[in-house]
Amino acid sequence: MINLKVSEFKKYFYCFLLLTPLVKPPYFSTIDILNKVYNYSLYLVFVIVFFLFLKRRSINYSVIPIIILYLYTLGVTVYKDGDIKTAIKVSIGMITLIGIIELFSSNLLIFIKTAYYYLEFYLYVNFILVLIKPEGLYSRYTEAYGFTEEHFLSAKNFFIFWLIPALFLGLLLFNKKIIRIRFLVFIAVMLLNQLFYGSGTGIMVICTFIILSILPLLKYFENLATIILSGVALNIFIVSGKTLEIFDVITGLIGKDSTFTNRDKIWENAVSAVNNNLLFGHGVMDSEEIAYIFGNFPGNFIWLGATHAHNQFLQILFETGIVGGVLLIAYLFLLVKNTTKFRDGSIYKTICIFVLIYFIAGITEYFSFVMLNIILILPIYLINMEKEEYSNG
Repeated sequence: MINLKVSEFKKYFYCFLLLTPLVKPPYFSTIDILNKVYNYSLYLVFVIVFFLFLKRRSINYSVIPIIILYLYTLGVTVYKDGDIKTAIKVSIGMITLIGIIELFSSNLLIFIKTAYYYLEFYLYVNFILVLIKPEGLYSRYTEAYGFTEEHFLSAKNFFIFWLIPALFLGLLLFNKKIIRIRFLVFIAVMLLNQLFYGSGTGIMVICTFIILSILPLLKYFENLATIILSGVALNIFIVSGKTLEIFDVITGLIGKDSTFTNRDKIWENAVSAVNNNLLFGHGVMDSEEIAYIFGNFPGNFIWLGATHAHNQFLQILFETGIVGGVLLIAYLFLLVKNTTKFRDGSIYKTICIFVLIYFIAGITEYFSFVMLNIILILPIYLINMEKEEYSNG
């Protein structure tokens, strides 16, 4: 029997409604009426959150650099006459996510539980449909990839964008002893999904998660500043492409070669594009236009599948230049500053694990799914929970 007070139930239901447009399964985009409902609901939720903040008149100052980053991205896109529609949608999505977390900051468990159950449900739906129709739930045509077989949560590489935030939220609840067996079952099912139908990056992510979650954390992985600096260094080292051969063992395990499946050329093109507008960036560009920049391979071959930089941080630099890079660094500095003094708590260790995973996955992927950014945004608000755990000893 569900034992919830009416007021508490209303809060969960309210959170559920606000999160709905942010967890839109890609399959729903193929159904015209659902696609329109989700798109309009995103703008509606944004307006609701905006007016609630006008009434509240307060916000955690630490997230301001991220809000400015996405507003700046939109501004550059408008100035450059780029893909304004996509820039609006992405910026509104990120600011709405921050706003929802802020609204539930005084009772963060409501947000964490609601978001986890939402993601968990859709991931199970995807897994069941993969078992029923392994060849794909539907097919679609894009200029980048031609005809593709898609699943409920889109292509197999897109699956990990849902999996990572679900694991993050689930581990927080697991450590709070709110869910136990349920989370272990979820991990097992998602591991099966990766083994039967998953991407190399997904396999790397879930293995990293299992190893760091089960085994005692090494002292090296108990310092968020060290993890961030190492993550930045690793991204620079790999993207520079000087000695990719040393990763042959890892790339072989995840089904790639020493070029990271030709991503090295995309990275090279992306670095050149960043240097062409180093200070302010290019803004959000149309996918086809980007492909002619990033997919310009030797021999006058244009790979239309290069619709983004295939690196989270390189993509941010491409869109926003040094200005965006400084804003991101400012936020990461505030994240480290606000969490370091609570290093003895389980929440801090969970943050460390998933920031590391964020940087690892970001080496080869661009995070277009807004909920994945929970990993960077939520920790600022988790400080209150960590304070309680810390003070209770």
